[in-house]
Amino acid sequence: WLYLYRHSPQVQMAQPYFLLLVLLGCAISSSAIIAMAQEDDGDGPVHACMAIPWLYSVGFCVTFGTLFAKIWRIYKIFKSSAEMRRVQVTLTESLQVIGSVL
Repeated sequence: WLYLYRHSPQVQMAQPYFLLLVLLGCAISSSAIIAMAQEDDGDGPVHACMAIPWLYSVGFCVTFGTLFAKIWRIYKIFKSSAEMRRVQVTLTESLQVIGSVL
């Protein structure tokens, strides 16, 4: 749906890169459920059990980092507008904020 309507004004205003990253983070977090469904053979450690906290934590960090970067971007724009100057927040700056959360 997001790819199909990427040129619509509603998706453009919601910033499709952020929407894709939130979707990616939720998909990674939800993939922890697949790891929980794996059964133990009884002969050693189950690698799926070790993957559960990693999948959920990384997915949460990507989702939360994306939302935090979006709020930071809005804060920076509004702060600069109060000082009557124009500022442009690039995608790489936002990705750096997301990377710092990871």
